Amino acid sequence: MLKIRSRARSNSHSLLEQNDLLLPCPPAPTPANSYVSPSFLENAMNYNNIMQAAESILMTPTLPSPDSIKDKGKIDQLKKLCQDFMLTDEQLKHIEKRMVTEVNWGLGKETNPTSNIKSYITYVSELPTGREHGRYLALDLGGTNFRAILIELEAGSASIKMKSAKHPVSAQLMQGPGEHLFNFMADKLREFMIDHELLGQKYKLGFTFSFPTIQHSISSADLANWTKGY
Repeated sequence: MLKIRSRARSNSHSLLEQNDLLLPCPPAPTPANSYVSPSFLENAMNYNNIMQAAESILMTPTLPSPDSIKDKGKIDQLKKLCQDFMLTDEQLKHIEKRMVTEVNWGLGKETNPTSNIKSYITYVSELPTGREHGRYLALDLGGTNFRAILIELEAGSASIKMKSAKHPVSAQLMQGPGEHLFNFMADKLREFMIDHELLGQKYKLGFTFSFPTIQHSISSADLANWTKGY
């Protein structure tokens, strides 16, 4: 049974709603980007030189020199398009501070209900060892598309084989009863298993459900609220 919990945000602790913490001002244009000349990379043949190369890129970025008036026009257009995406160190530190604060609010018992980053417990207690092998199924519901996936891991190898089928999720399913949406996913999974002759066997299945949930175990959770137009 799909459980949906709605939460009011009238007393939100979100940094986005604090008058004393405004959004960063639009960044000033930067004069260059991170172009690396081929001659410079040719000399970076060992670890120390690679580290020096990385430092040089970060500290002294340069644009390629245009070979023609047409190339100069293209570079100028790129600079104009990218300038609004350039962030100063001060703006990055401000964003970092806001994110850390949101995470801490999500971890706090009193502030969790109204925080933007919920920091819910995931119950993930183990990491992959690299020795996994066999065939696994995966489902991915991330937005306007749903995918069914078959993954094959070969023992003693880094080889990963993957087959998938993608299906668009209609607006009717996105905004209708949750039961209809999950029936749709179950039907598409069955079709996928028939197409790849997987019926009659048991498989471990992972579900990428890109919506906020309150988990009770690694395989059990309640939906906190829908997002992304659902």
